[in-house]
Formats: sequence, structure tokens, C-alpha cells
Amino acid sequence: MKRMTQMIAGAMVLLPASMAYADAEKKLQVCSGCHGVETSSAPDIPNLAGQNAEYIFNQVKNFKAGTRKDFTMSLMVEAISDDDIKVVAAHYATITPAANTFDKALAAKGKEIFTSVCFACHGDKGLGGENIARIATQKSAYLIKQLKAFKSGARDNETMRDVASKLSEDQMKAVAEYESSL
Repeated sequence: MKRMTQMIAGAMVLLPASMAYADAEKKLQVCSGCHGVETSSAPDIPNLAGQNAEYIFNQVKNFKAGTRKDFTMSLMVEAISDDDIKVVAAHYATITPAANTFDKALAAKGKEIFTSVCFACHGDKGLGGENIARIATQKSAYLIKQLKAFKSGARDNETMRDVASKLSEDQMKAVAEYESSL
């Protein structure tokens, strides 16, 4: 009887966690239409798999607040609660992202730029941090799009604007190719 009571008590403790997981799976379906599960469905849409949960949370909050602009994302996140964002972000953070195909010669050129400029914030493997984007395994087209947005001022981040402003389009392509290979 004591063993049965322990099993029931254990199941009751695990039940909320398993329900939250099921809830995350349901919420994830909305995001995975564009962002996929292990990789995004389009070259210019970010991979969220493996992305830092706090970074995802903060970016979604920026879209909701209008401080980061994207027509589709602004509409998609309009009614999502902070708790739902946290559930989806935490779930995506646990997924191992799929590897990208990449141009080895171009990536080799980009490695030098990455090691001299990007690694200081994003880390030597491009994994970022709590509020710094994981750029490893992002698609190069998405990374180029973001570098151009930082350079033009369309996306606001003083550090990234300064970094991107010093890169030519060819350098952006090379470093993005390297980062997508990580």
C-alpha cells in the first residue's frame, strides 16, 4: 500500500509537467508552420530550434511592443500571453536544430570575419547567451537579411548596427555562410 501511495504521489507531481509538455506541443504547432521544428521552412525565416529561450521570449515581446517590426510576426504574436511565449520558447530551446548544407569555400572565408568580430558576443560556436542570439545553424539567407536590417537601421541594436555597417555585402554572405555551418 505504501508503494502504491508513493507511485500515485509521484504521478501527481509529474502530471503538471507532462500536461505542460503536451501544452507546449499544441502551442508549438502555431509557430512550427513557418519556423519548423528542427529547421525553418524558408531560407529567410529563423530557426528557433536550439535558440536561447530568453532570447526568443524577448524578441516576441519586441514584436508585440512594436520595437521590432515584421508584419507577419506582429500579427501572429498579438494575442499570445507571456506564459505561452515562455512555454514555446522553453520548448524550442530543448530541440536540437538540423544541420544546414553550406558552401565550404564561402564558409572558410567567413570564418575569419566570425573569429575577429562575431565570436566575442555570440561565442566561438555561435551559441549566443541568454539574451544574445544563437546564430549557429541559422540559414545564411536569414542571417544576411538581419545583417542588412542592422546596417540600414531597420532593426535596432547599436552594437549590431556598428558591426554590420563595417561589412560589405560579400563579407555578410561569407560570415553568414560560416555561421550557418556551425
